[in-house]
Amino acid sequence: MKIVSILLSILAFVLCATVTYGLDESLVLALPFDENQGNEAKDFSKYGFKANIEGAKWGTGKFGKALEFDGVDDIVKVADAPQLRLLNGGTVMAWAYIQSGGHASWPRLIHKSNTTAGTGPGYEILFDRANGDAVRVCLGSACVDSFVEMKLEREKWYHIAMTFDGAKIKVYVNANLVAERNQPGPVIDSPDMPIIIGNSFNAQRQFQGTIDEVRIWSRALKVDEIKAQMEIGIQGVISSVDPNSKIATTWAYLKN
Repeated sequence: MKIVSILLSILAFVLCATVTYGLDESLVLALPFDENQGNEAKDFSKYGFKANIEGAKWGTGKFGKALEFDGVDDIVKVADAPQLRLLNGGTVMAWAYIQSGGHASWPRLIHKSNTTAGTGPGYEILFDRANGDAVRVCLGSACVDSFVEMKLEREKWYHIAMTFDGAKIKVYVNANLVAERNQPGPVIDSPDMPIIIGNSFNAQRQFQGTIDEVRIWSRALKVDEIKAQMEIGIQGVISSVDPNSKIATTWAYLKN
């Protein structure tokens, strides 16, 4: 019994060291949605934000567990913080399993704004129902129409990522660059506006499906970084830990 206790203590120390010291400093939100219980999800960035779950159910994700949205009134909220406003550029990504329900035109994947018109502050990723659920993004007070011509199939997992640096916006689907445009303007400050997952600020742009591994950075990631993040669970954010170290190996084992 004593040996088990010692092993558990060592394991707790390893996990703490990994989560605290192995993170990219520009990572501002990392939600693996692996709790599988309760109405709160933990952020694994150094900021330790909390995501409040309203209605969404626990289910099977791309990696481990995830949240299932019914397309009616489910919503997840992360309270506003300066680190989440991405005024100087950023990367927003998630895994999404798209189903046919939800808003008939513009269901939201990730939304930080006080409008659904695409002309306000903040940023968002949504799906264009009229164009085969193509990915669309809005920031800098404008949406770029028909931003991504690639149609997505329903009942299938996709990794969606958006990067922006003040000059260019890039959208990736499964780590493939599918669109690149000039950024229409700077990201407008969005104080007091939470990050909404699977819906919009007014709960009227519902998403039906499953969302997993929501991550946000305060810089524009390169394509090789996006590919690495896509291919791995929460251990993928531990970018500064030696991949040959026992700490990284232990965390990868636990996640898988």
